[in-house]
Amino acid sequence: MNNYLYGNCILTIEGDEIIYPVKPFDYEITLEKDKGYLKDGYVYIYRGNITKKKKYASGLFTDEKGQYFFYMDEEEKEKFKFDNIKDDSIISIIKRANSISPRIQNTIMKDINKSTDIYLPDIDENDDVFKRLIKMILLEKKISLKDYKNKFKKTHDITNIKASLDVKTSPDGKRGALTVNNAWKWADVLDMDVFIEFRDKKDSQEPTMKVFKYDSAEGGYSEEDVEL
Repeated sequence: MNNYLYGNCILTIEGDEIIYPVKPFDYEITLEKDKGYLKDGYVYIYRGNITKKKKYASGLFTDEKGQYFFYMDEEEKEKFKFDNIKDDSIISIIKRANSISPRIQNTIMKDINKSTDIYLPDIDENDDVFKRLIKMILLEKKISLKDYKNKFKKTHDITNIKASLDVKTSPDGKRGALTVNNAWKWADVLDMDVFIEFRDKKDSQEPTMKVFKYDSAEGGYSEEDVEL
């Protein structure tokens, strides 16, 4: 766990939705409430002024004289052990979010969107094809749109293109669907080529016996004869 020396660690506790940042304890540092401090192999969450507490949870407290009080309930010691500290990189948090309850996962994703420049849109059951695919790419890439600002003419263009995904699509698809122009803009921002192919269904009433294609990498349209 080398990362803890750089403050890049968190502690998550089952049944608790708070993600606690963790750093080594030092008597010279200014304590922050709801932050974890590693001391003697355990993480102590700073709970604040001990004189204002009627009940005591495991953690670190101070009094009005600036004295420190460390308390660890014997039944909870396992939860706060050094071994439970995890890497807090965005990628690591997102990967762990996939294995927890959807309610907490949604909270974590929203917190990430608020606290970082990484854009992680929510998947919605009414998303149209283009919108769903673009969201899937963004969730996989986990990029900061600010790193791609050279692809936008104006700063507010970033806000506008995000809004094209954030707006809810109506169940009938008549409102909120991602336009083709915005889908193409997203493809450019995400450095993705687009390949579209239309072909006859096997039970087509009037088959064309052709495949119609668009390939952005090749820069154009094409068609070719095929057999059903």
